[in-house]
Amino acid sequence: MKITKYSFSAMFFLAIVSCSSTGVLPKGDGLYTISASNPLTGSSGAKETVFKQADGYCKSINKNIKVISSQEGYEQWNLDFICK
Repeated sequence: MKITKYSFSAMFFLAIVSCSSTGVLPKGDGLYTISASNPLTGSSGAKETVFKQADGYCKSINKNIKVISSQEGYEQWNLDFICK
């Protein structure tokens, strides 16, 4: 049982660590972009990362996220958004 518990913890840690993100980058005129890739969980893990980071950024300035465009790629996700 302990082996399974530790194996799950290790897999969860690797899934988080393996995801790389550009972080929120300004594009101008209040438009922001963020991209992430995750070779372990694919585009679904990358999508979760970009939406959490974009939403967190907007909330940090007391605003809400509004998605302008998003694009799914192989093991990655790109998101353009504004904070309203």
